[in-house]
Amino acid sequence: MTLIHLLIGLALLPLILWIVRQVVPIIRKHVGAASSWLGELAGSAFGWASNLLLVHGTRSSTQAVSQSLGAVVMLGAMAVMSLSEYAFCTATLGPIFGYKVNLHEGILAGLHAWIGLSVILASVVFGLVITDLFGWTCVTKFAFTETERGRVLAFWTALLCFLGSVGVAVVLAVYRSVVLELDNTALEQGMAWSMPLLLSLVLITLAFLLLIGIFFALMSLETFLHTLMALVAAMVGVVLGAVKLVLLLVDIGAELVLACMPAPRQQPGAVQTGLTHIMQGIRRAAVAVGDLVRQPSSKNGSANQRADTSRGSTSDVSQNGRSPIDTAGLGVGNHIAQPREDA
Repeated sequence: MTLIHLLIGLALLPLILWIVRQVVPIIRKHVGAASSWLGELAGSAFGWASNLLLVHGTRSSTQAVSQSLGAVVMLGAMAVMSLSEYAFCTATLGPIFGYKVNLHEGILAGLHAWIGLSVILASVVFGLVITDLFGWTCVTKFAFTETERGRVLAFWTALLCFLGSVGVAVVLAVYRSVVLELDNTALEQGMAWSMPLLLSLVLITLAFLLLIGIFFALMSLETFLHTLMALVAAMVGVVLGAVKLVLLLVDIGAELVLACMPAPRQQPGAVQTGLTHIMQGIRRAAVAVGDLVRQPSSKNGSANQRADTSRGSTSDVSQNGRSPIDTAGLGVGNHIAQPREDA
């Protein structure tokens, strides 16, 4: 069976080569068109990503990277400050409405840690806004504030909030160093009357600072969304570019296949040659069959012609009363019969 399969394969090889020679150019044509289309799409995706990051060319690459990283930092700080504000409000409003609040379970279990981290992040947020307004950094949207009134308002708000956050951090540090670290019971008892007032001022200031910090950090949400969409567009462009590369490799492989095959002008197509031979054989067979059919009919026609000729000569003899010999020697017979008639 293997030998038969090999012979069948060798017999079909010219047909396969002809099919490949006819199909590969069509594949290359469509692959080239698809590759060009994918290249245009990839270019459009990368162009869109560039416009989102560079804001249609109004920012440099360094500024775009700084704005993107700053947006991530600001939104992270916003998330921590929002969580701290939520936990603080829940712990405060629960007892007011008669709900028992457990400060050792769930989100409230780390309330002190979230508030301490929020104090630090609030100082960082307001400090970055101030440095951006001075032109020292380019992290937040305030670095590109164009109106003078908006810049002045943002500067004084950020400065007051920055001083307030630093003040809260200083008060907490003093309380820790004087009361907790020294373990001065007399001092702590002496300050007992002022502790509620101090804690109230700290908590009120901290709540105000967290809300302003959340608002300032939220203004970087647009930059973060632009960065996210630019990353998605860049990934789409990379995927389209990879698909285009695969199609180019396919096109190169198809071109190599055509280069390794014999040219159609040097060697005619096997299928066309076979069909030509078959048609010539059929034509010769038809001519031979026609000859065989015509030969018996021609023999019968010649025999009939000879029979008609013999029948015609016989009828002539019967009408004239002469034999063929007499007809041939008609002059001699007349010459001999003439004297007898005279006698």
